[in-house]
Amino acid sequence: MAFALEGATVIERRIAEVIAARAEDQVTLRDIPKTAGRKHRDWCIVFVRRELIVRGKREAGFRLCPECGAVLYSYLDGKHLSPRPDDRIAVYQKLGGGSLVVRSDVADAVRPLIKGPTELMTLPVLVPSPDGLVVPHPPDGVLAWSW
Repeated sequence: MAFALEGATVIERRIAEVIAARAEDQVTLRDIPKTAGRKHRDWCIVFVRRELIVRGKREAGFRLCPECGAVLYSYLDGKHLSPRPDDRIAVYQKLGGGSLVVRSDVADAVRPLIKGPTELMTLPVLVPSPDGLVVPHPPDGVLAWSW
């Protein structure tokens, strides 16, 4: 099941509600419509205010748009963060969507709820990153917007 929705991630509702309770000013939940106008009860769409780049190693491919500074990024190997995300932010969306990056206290809160297909993995911080990407704007590699 794949969803392409700018700034959104589809996640189990029970996990999303725990995340939203710990980051209510950073997360908005929306229902997924089903046929005949009914809502999907078990899953929802999570809109997150900030996104960051989950990076790979030397085999990463990337390009920066010379006009708007947008980052196109892909990798095939180990995942990590660089630079270290701001500890005041409880939840980020991975650039391009599809996953959330959460602070360790949020991870501890949702860990008992995790069952397949959702998974929780540790992301180390590597500074400098071995992929060679330097993001000129914003300087911390985090993209942010307002709703």
